[in-house]
Amino acid sequence: VLVPGWTDQLQHLEAWAKTFSSYKSLKKVQILPYHLLGDHKYKEMGIKNPLKGVPAATQADAEKAKAIFDKYLKNVEIA
Repeated sequence: VLVPGWTDQLQHLEAWAKTFSSYKSLKKVQILPYHLLGDHKYKEMGIKNPLKGVPAATQADAEKAKAIFDKYLKNVEIA
């Protein structure tokens, strides 16, 4: 999951892609952009959302992450 400010640092994405490139059984990587669609569920359940205030990942954010993974892996998609 690509969460702005949490899992979108370019140097970490690069390191993950390099690491995953050595996995022989890896068939596909899906980049899942973080969204706010479940925010209301936290309110309904009376639970504090740990990602409150974090913006949704943009298409541009997802494309940047995909470009990094594409350098090392063959089957990368944005979900």
